[in-house]
Amino acid sequence: MERLKEDGFRHPQTGLAIVGTEARELAGTMQRSESSGTQPEFYPLSVVIDLAVAGSTDIAALMMTATSGESAYQVGMSFADLATQRPDELLAIIKRGILAPGALTWAAEAAGCIRESEAAVPVLLGLLDHESPLVREGAVYGLAEHRDEKVVVKLNWIAMNDQDDAVKRAARVAAEEW
Repeated sequence: MERLKEDGFRHPQTGLAIVGTEARELAGTMQRSESSGTQPEFYPLSVVIDLAVAGSTDIAALMMTATSGESAYQVGMSFADLATQRPDELLAIIKRGILAPGALTWAAEAAGCIRESEAAVPVLLGLLDHESPLVREGAVYGLAEHRDEKVVVKLNWIAMNDQDDAVKRAARVAAEEW
């Protein structure tokens, strides 16, 4: 990454400027990796999300390093912030299919915080077909905040037909609360 004069970096693929706290965290990560002669093990999640929004092609690898370097709580809170502050960008990240299942489940749950159901529901319904039960369960939790008749019908179907007991249980509870 190119260093900027204003104490930051520019991502080589997206041209996104990374400055402030994120730049300081990234500088520390890069300095440690340069001194040890290895690839960085961790990028700050806020940097990863900004790169995802900008359309970085290497976001999948970055997200893997971010989620291994930060707690699950931090990952979930970052997606929740994105859902309330930049909901269209969260949905775009989910739709790109670039997140690992652990991160995708947090993103799906966070999508429950998006106020515009007409934008969030189609994306979350699509995740109910994901191969990972973890992702399907996250989608159920996200959909629980957007219940209408169509969503409840789908949740009832999932409660009866999903292959995973935890997903079935989550769907049953979400549909019953409607």
